[in-house]
Amino acid sequence: MNQTISESLAERVKAIPGGEMLMMCFSCGTCTSKCMIQEKLEPNYNPRRLIREAVFNYKEEAFADETTWLCSACDLCYPACPQKIHISGVITAIKQLAVAEGKQNPYQTAKVDEATCVACGLCVSVCPYEAISLVE
Repeated sequence: MNQTISESLAERVKAIPGGEMLMMCFSCGTCTSKCMIQEKLEPNYNPRRLIREAVFNYKEEAFADETTWLCSACDLCYPACPQKIHISGVITAIKQLAVAEGKQNPYQTAKVDEATCVACGLCVSVCPYEAISLVE
């Protein structure tokens, strides 16, 4: 038989910088306890589930998982992790593979309508990532 065995999702994730920590996770859930996305935006956000999908080669499930697309790589979870894993690196590696296979982020990206924005600064004050700044 001349079949080519495709590399598993886990092997592909581990080959990307940041993804090499995939198998180091204890699945303790500490990362989810620190995550603002799970707490405030999406209760279904779950890095432990995403890791399981990647390890067990559930590629389509991993690529469609909310966690793949919603992680902002803020790394608030990192200081609490007993293994000191940058789970955001693992999630970003999965996202890179998904994009390489033509998957698109199902969530809309915020855009500013400059004609209606009055630069009140409310978005600046509530953004937990300090990603927005007012320009004079």
